[in-house]
Amino acid sequence: CGIVFNCFLLYLIHKFSRPNLSTYKILLYVFAIYDIFMALTAFFCAFSTVPFALVIINFMYRYWAVQYPERIRLFSSKSFGCLLTIICFLAAASWYFTVFFGCTGDEDSDSKTRARLAYRKQYGEIAREGYVLMEHWNDGKFNLRSALVLLYLDSM
Repeated sequence: CGIVFNCFLLYLIHKFSRPNLSTYKILLYVFAIYDIFMALTAFFCAFSTVPFALVIINFMYRYWAVQYPERIRLFSSKSFGCLLTIICFLAAASWYFTVFFGCTGDEDSDSKTRARLAYRKQYGEIAREGYVLMEHWNDGKFNLRSALVLLYLDSM
């Protein structure tokens, strides 16, 4: 469904947008194309952070258009565009590696055992896989890895 709507959006941008929207039109193209790409890729979780970065760039563009119109020319600069692209992909890569290395799910904790027992009691089945439970403080012990992952993901 998202692919169809984004293809339609690309058609509308191409066919009906005014020429004076040059750099903003490019931003809309990138947003729609990336959304299509995101729907087709296996790295959905990691790359789902990029549209948020694009929205931030969109709001930065709009703010500069109102408050600092002289800065809008930066969006026409290839080096500035490359910088924004690198920032978007670094955000996706950092999210991916944080989840990959920080949320292994290997550790067995009392909370995971209690959650599995509750699932078995409720549904009569044994849950072997599922959500990762991350506790930064459990049984009087501080889990640094979980605390850092939770802090990072909460700050994004």
